[in-house]
Amino acid sequence: MAPRNDLSASEKLLELIRRSSPPPAAPPTETSAPARPIAKKINLLKRPASRSPRFRLKSFALPLPLPSRKVTTIGVDLQAENISLVKMESDAGSPRLLSQESVALPRADPGTSLPKEVVAAILGRELRRLGAEPPCEIWAAIPRKQAEIIPLTIPITSEIEPADAVLWAAKKQTEIGERLLDFSQVREATPTPNKMRALAFLAEQKAINELKQLFNESGFPLTGITLPSLAIQHLFSRRWLESPAESFVHLFLDEDQAYIDLYHERQLLFSREIKTGLSSLRAGEITAPAPEPRPEIAFPAPIPAPIEESREIELSLDMETPPGGSDAPAAQAAAQESVDPAADLPAEEEPAIRFELSAIHRLVRQLERTFDHCANNLGLPRPTRLHLAGWAELPDQLLAALEAELGVPCAFLDPFAGNRLLLGGAIPPPQPYQRRRLTEAMGLALADNRQEQNFLLTSRAREGEKKVQRSNRLILSAFIILTIALAIFYGGERSLLKQHGSELARLERQIAALAAGRTSPAELMQTAASLKEKRLIAEKMTTDFRPLALIGHALERRPPEIRLGELAADAAGRLTMQGMAHGEGLRKELVLAQYLKGLADSPLVGESKITDKSNIRLQEEEFLVFAIQLAPPAPKESSPPKNDPKQGGKK
Repeated sequence: MAPRNDLSASEKLLELIRRSSPPPAAPPTETSAPARPIAKKINLLKRPASRSPRFRLKSFALPLPLPSRKVTTIGVDLQAENISLVKMESDAGSPRLLSQESVALPRADPGTSLPKEVVAAILGRELRRLGAEPPCEIWAAIPRKQAEIIPLTIPITSEIEPADAVLWAAKKQTEIGERLLDFSQVREATPTPNKMRALAFLAEQKAINELKQLFNESGFPLTGITLPSLAIQHLFSRRWLESPAESFVHLFLDEDQAYIDLYHERQLLFSREIKTGLSSLRAGEITAPAPEPRPEIAFPAPIPAPIEESREIELSLDMETPPGGSDAPAAQAAAQESVDPAADLPAEEEPAIRFELSAIHRLVRQLERTFDHCANNLGLPRPTRLHLAGWAELPDQLLAALEAELGVPCAFLDPFAGNRLLLGGAIPPPQPYQRRRLTEAMGLALADNRQEQNFLLTSRAREGEKKVQRSNRLILSAFIILTIALAIFYGGERSLLKQHGSELARLERQIAALAAGRTSPAELMQTAASLKEKRLIAEKMTTDFRPLALIGHALERRPPEIRLGELAADAAGRLTMQGMAHGEGLRKELVLAQYLKGLADSPLVGESKITDKSNIRLQEEEFLVFAIQLAPPAPKESSPPKNDPKQGGKK
């Protein structure tokens, strides 16, 4: 048997091609963008100190938070023989499994494929039954054969976009052609200064269009298209499954190839395709014979031991085998019992698959070379666990053989291993193999368009959307600021207009007051005539009602000791009052004098005098009887002007 460190034929051919090609400017793991592009002369390795970088590593250090609203996602895994569907609901970042199923596809004729119309009809029926109407999101994965994952190291600069740097670095490693390019950044525990590690994803544009068309024909357009390797990553990054170790490897065995995915701290770091598939591992298939022939023909004679390259391991595909696996003697005993000539049910015999030991050694050697490459060039630790998967049902003996060769624990990846099934009420399939077939569909159901790689919305398109959103936010902010400024300006102008209005009203009042003071002589004469007429009317009314006014005045000023008995007025306006004063001794004289003085102080009285006064005694009390005459004031004579010539006399 050849040493484990020898290269396979495909790897030797690849090394020969690399030797014949010109050496790259940088190592494959640290590929940088061209230093001087034609369109713009930019030194990508020198970071200018005056400008801040457009993107920083810290912005990718933590995953974005999941939306708080309920998001329902259906992951669809299209396989050759069946379709696996898983429905998840994410409520505040906590995913819940709602339902899952695996639908078998009808068998096509040999050498032909199933028509797309039939697949679209079955897919639409199952999605409709699961309730995939909007706003439910639908995710699918592109086949592994039609995609490529390239690890890159690009410089961080302020003059160039990350998408352009990834494109230039990817073109140095492979031929892109018509394939669609997308990338995602790798979070590092110890980042390299001025550099960023990323994974470039290349997929056939034709395969993406066919997948989109298939779902469009089913009536349920896709929300996202990603890679199966990232679907496995979702199980650990969403905490649906706890990572068994910091670094582990996922080995997927297809019929012609095998795919190695290396994960560290719940993120994909490296992916590789090798030419060792099930067809190269499997030596041949033998089925149980009929009861009539000898049972020995079901078991081929052992091959001589000296021919080490042709040694074979015979493994039994037993659906009832417990997960722990069984040793080779137990499997051989079970096979002997199944081909017992006395058995009545020969149709229930399980087929046996023999695996070549040299092919297993070659697979293990390629795994170890991959681990060494990641450790030497990428600085990744060696995986401490291996998860095995494949379309066909793989026996536990193959898992045990890989574990013995690698020296690390190996197990099948069970997406139902977490104790979270009761959250959504879903019941897992009874068989382990049936549960393992839902792994990729469950990882697709945990995808989120805002966080994960999506060929329908690539990083360049997401960056364009972010720029549009930033522009919209900038325009909205400018509009809000302008609206606030206009509102403040309008308020200030309105306040200023009010001040001007009040000032104008005050000035108008002043003008009106000044205009009222400036009257014409004719208006003054008219005003004087009207005032004279009013004065004459007032004087006439005063003369007519003077006696009545004097009577009212005399009665108002009368003290309580004086009683008036008779009031009489003559034509000249004089008022004669007769009465008596009551008091002791000279008190009567004092009261009468005060009363007379109060009447004389009135402007209605010009002259006041006592015309008669006598003391009388009534019922042993003395009274002073009096008569008072009140004359109106004499009219004032108008004084002549000072320069009047008629005024005689000497100075």
